[in-house]
Amino acid sequence: MSNFLKSRLNLDFCQEMIRNSFWFEGCPVSLDRLMLLKISYIDFDGNEQHDGEMIIFDVLADHVLSIFYTLYLNKFPIDKIKLLADYNGDDEKSMEDNNSSAFNYRVVKDSNLFSIHAYGMAIDINPKQNPCLMTEYEANKISVPVYPARGMEYINRNNLRPGMVENILVNDSEIKVVDLFKEHGFSVWGGNWNFPVDWHHFQVTRKQAEELRALSYEDGIDFYNNILFSTELD
Repeated sequence: MSNFLKSRLNLDFCQEMIRNSFWFEGCPVSLDRLMLLKISYIDFDGNEQHDGEMIIFDVLADHVLSIFYTLYLNKFPIDKIKLLADYNGDDEKSMEDNNSSAFNYRVVKDSNLFSIHAYGMAIDINPKQNPCLMTEYEANKISVPVYPARGMEYINRNNLRPGMVENILVNDSEIKVVDLFKEHGFSVWGGNWNFPVDWHHFQVTRKQAEELRALSYEDGIDFYNNILFSTELD
C-alpha cells in the first residue's frame, strides 16, 4: 500500500537532529516548523518502494506530498528518497548516491547565503539524471565540473531518458515534471539558471521563503494559496 503521510517532528527526532548537527540554532527555520514526510515511489527497476523520507517546511508539506503522489501514479522513477542526515548533511555525498532530498542546513556554495534547502523549501530530485553544472575559473581557464560526476551522461537534455525532469507525465494531462513542481509553487527551477545550471533543483523564491518563515502556519497557508492563485493567472 502506498505511503504519503506528514507529521510534526517529535522531541526525540528533534534531539537527534541537534545531536547529529543536522539542525543548528542559527537555522532560518525552527524545528517546530518542519515536517517529516513519508513517501512512496517507483524505483528505476519499476518496483514500488515505501521507505522515502523527506523533511519540508510545514506550509509546503501537502503540496510536496501531492507532487510525489502524482510522480508515483505516473511511474516516474526515483532512485531513493533519504534524509540528508543519512549523509551527515554532505550534499555532494547525497548527490553521488543519486538521492532526492529537501531540508539541509547549509549555505549556497562559495557564499555565506543560506541555501533555500536550509528553509526546507527546496527539493532536489534524481541528481544523476538531472546533474548540476558549475563553472570554475583558474589561470584564465574555465572548467565546468559536473555534480555528481555520474551525471555526465545526462547533460544532453534533448536525449530524454527515465528520471529526467523534462519528461512528460503521460497519465496526467501530459505536463512535464518541471511544470508539476511549478503548479505547486516551486517556481524556481535550477535548469533555467545560467550559473550554476542545476537541473535537479526546485525551490520557492528567496523572497517567498523569507515571508513564509515569518508567518504562522495558518497565515502561511493563506499566503501560499495566494501565490498559487497568482501563478495560475500568469
